[in-house]
This record gives sequence, structure tokens and C-alpha cells, in this order.
Amino acid sequence: MPIAHDQQESRWLLNFAQGALIVDADLIAAMQSKTIAGAVLDVFREEPQPATHPFWRTEGIRVIPHLGGGHPGRAAAVADIFADNARRFLAGEPLNAVVDRARGY
Repeated sequence: MPIAHDQQESRWLLNFAQGALIVDADLIAAMQSKTIAGAVLDVFREEPQPATHPFWRTEGIRVIPHLGGGHPGRAAAVADIFADNARRFLAGEPLNAVVDRARGY
């Protein structure tokens, strides 16, 4: 079923999760065909985002610098994880919240 023109102008894609969730070429095509009104992207398939990537110059796509994680309690939460991991490291225990480079996060 086709999307009504007024609905197209109000639909936005917001991705603060994982860059691999978005097919770059499909998003660019959706923007160019006006299927959606815009996109705000905080994460990308390739990071850092290359200066030559089309997202930088595609009208309606907003690239932001990892602002999606900012919230009032973030500093305290990060400090708690760091303190817990420091204790674990000194005790020879496995760390929490470790990056899994094979999974990309």
C-alpha cells in the first residue's frame, strides 16, 4: 500500500543502536525518493564514518557524534562500572561490560 504524501513528510529514522541495523544504500535511496522525511544517525557500519561517505552529503540525513548515550545518570553509571571492573581486575575475575570486537560492540 503506498504511503500518503503527508505521512512521508513526517516519518524519520533514528538509529542510536547499531550501525549494522541500517543498509546504507537503502537509506540513501529512501531519502532520495522522499519515502521518509529524514534520518538521525549516531552509529554507523564503519566507524569512524569516512569523510567520503554519502551520509555526509545526502539531504535529510543528520550525522551526530555519539550523543545518543548522554543522559543525566551516565557519568555515575560509568563510574560504577569502572570501580567494579577495577575491583574485578585486581581480584583476577572476569570484567563486566567488555567490548566484543567480533560482534562490533
